[in-house]
Amino acid sequence: MIAKEDIDYGFYDRAVSELQKLGISATEFMQRYPHSSKKRLAEIIGNGVTSRGLTMKLFEEAKQQLAVEALAKELLYRKIINEFPEGWFEDDKIRATIKIGGWRHDVIEFAPEFSEQATAIIKALATTYRPNVGWKPSSPEDERLQLLFATFWAAST
Repeated sequence: MIAKEDIDYGFYDRAVSELQKLGISATEFMQRYPHSSKKRLAEIIGNGVTSRGLTMKLFEEAKQQLAVEALAKELLYRKIINEFPEGWFEDDKIRATIKIGGWRHDVIEFAPEFSEQATAIIKALATTYRPNVGWKPSSPEDERLQLLFATFWAAST
């Protein structure tokens, strides 16, 4: 049986290898495509790169640069605009925060020291800081995202 870690590092190694061929860091590559999802970024790189491998490399770089908060905010922004192209919605069948829960999972898995912050941000988006229907951040510097991170991330680090 192949261990999960072996598979993950296969994804990671592929992402690292392909980024090296391009002569660019994962962070720089992501910045070239400011509205693309992680899945789309992996597709652009091609050659078998997965969003999981790319995510692992992004978090590694962010930790080295002491920029996990900035990466988390960037990835949340991208998750929201790609999951809600028409803006935030309310639906009795599926909560909007379920659709962006993968962001929280990534933070918990690749930067577990920030799991409480990620959980607090998702909870806030579901309750006290719930966006109006139709809200869509214009950038990672969106006022609501800034407020969420100032309140729930920076305050606890």
